[in-house]
Amino acid sequence: MKATKETPSFEFDENSDLPLWVQLRNRMAYLITSGFYKPGDKLPTVRKYAADLRIAYNTVSKAYMGLERDGYV
Repeated sequence: MKATKETPSFEFDENSDLPLWVQLRNRMAYLITSGFYKPGDKLPTVRKYAADLRIAYNTVSKAYMGLERDGYV
C-alpha cells in the first residue's frame, strides 16, 4: 500500500442540516470518486483525522463506517 496522502483542507458547513459525519463522509466520497485517492492509497487514520479537523474521534469513525458500508473503501 502507498503512504497516506495529506487530505485537502475541509471546513464544515455549520448552517447545514447534515450532521458533521455525513458532511465528512460526502467529502471523502468525493475525494475517492474524483481520483484524489487512488486504489491502494491509505486514508488518514481516524485518530489523526479527528485531531487535524478538531472533531470527535467517533464522528470520523462514523464517517469512515459510512464509506465502508457504501463500498468506497
